[in-house]
Amino acid sequence: MTPIDYLRAFAEKHPAPATLIGTGIAVFAAVAVVKEWGIDPEAHIASAVYIFGSGVAVFLLAAFLLQPVAAKIGGSLIVCLIVGWLALFIGGRWPPPDRSMDCLIYFWEPCRDVRDAVAADRSKELPSLPPLQPSIAPPPDKASIPVQIRFAGFSRDRIIALAKDLTAKGWKVVDPNRGGERAASAAKMAEVRYDNLNSKTAAEALAQALNATKIIHKTITAVQKPTMTPNTLEVLIGLE
Repeated sequence: MTPIDYLRAFAEKHPAPATLIGTGIAVFAAVAVVKEWGIDPEAHIASAVYIFGSGVAVFLLAAFLLQPVAAKIGGSLIVCLIVGWLALFIGGRWPPPDRSMDCLIYFWEPCRDVRDAVAADRSKELPSLPPLQPSIAPPPDKASIPVQIRFAGFSRDRIIALAKDLTAKGWKVVDPNRGGERAASAAKMAEVRYDNLNSKTAAEALAQALNATKIIHKTITAVQKPTMTPNTLEVLIGLE
C-alpha cells in the first residue's frame, strides 16, 4: 500500500481527524509556497487571522439567521434598534437639546469627530477667547517630563495650536498633533497636576507658560495629585 492509498483509507475510516490533518498539511504547504514568493508569513499572519475569523463569523451568522426562529428574533432586534435610535435622536434634539448621546446617534462616525463637532457648536455660545500668545520654555532640567493635555469646551484646533506652541518651546507634550484628549473631567478646570514634590517646579512653570498663552480666562494653577502616574504633568482646562 502506497502512502497515498493509506491516507485515502484513513480518511474514509476517520473523516474528522483526516480533515484536521489535511488542513495542517495544506497550511504548511501554503507557508512554504508564499516563502518561495518572497512573502514573510509572520508579517501578514495577523491580517490573515482577522480575515479568516471574519469569514467564519459571517458564515456562522448566516447559518444562524437561516433558521426560522432566528429570523424572527433578528427582525425583532432590528426593529428595536431602529426605534431606540429614533428615540435617542428625537430626545437629543428636543428642547433643551441634549448632545451627550451624539456618539450613539451618529454611530457611523468616529466618536472623537462627533464630540469635536458638538464642542464647536457649543463654543459659538461662549464668550470669544483671545488669540493665543506665545508660551514660556520649561526649566532646563524639567523639559523631559511628559505633558498630557485634557480639555473640555475648546475647539480641537485651539488645543492643537497650544500643544504645538508648547512643544516648540521645549515642553514634552504627548501627541501634540492630535491636540490632547477631550475629557468631561476637564470641564471648568484650570489646573496643572503633578504627582510629587520633584515635579512641583515643572508644574508651576507649565502653569505660568499656559497663563502666558491666554488659553483661558481663568488663572491656571499647579495642584498636587499623588495618585497620578509618577513623573508626569497633566493639564486640565475646560470652558464648560
